[in-house]
Amino acid sequence: MQSTATGPIDFDSWDAFRASYDAAHRHPANRLIHHATHAAVLGGAVAAMLGHPGTFVAVVLAAFPVNWCGHWLFERNEPAFLLAADTRGGSATAWRKALVAVGGVAWTIESAVRLVRGHAPGI
Repeated sequence: MQSTATGPIDFDSWDAFRASYDAAHRHPANRLIHHATHAAVLGGAVAAMLGHPGTFVAVVLAAFPVNWCGHWLFERNEPAFLLAADTRGGSATAWRKALVAVGGVAWTIESAVRLVRGHAPGI
């Protein structure tokens, strides 16, 4: 699969993460899909705090394949989550995948704040 991303996600700093995450999510439809599913995950987290943890689990499990389809259909690249391997394997790889997932939600929150402030070049 051809990649439009600049390479694997960079975890050196938030700015580096955001730049590499942005590069992997350039197509407006894919960005919209990701922002929608990330917002749903935040809603699921609220539901979990209100005593409905199954809702959170269901939303997270549904969000992954929807986001992956956005990459394959619109970006023509591999999802960052699937590229987030660590050469040490095992728990290090799981940790990097968790960072991509949580970082993606943070990316959506930051993008929303930028949009509200009028500093967002694109959603």
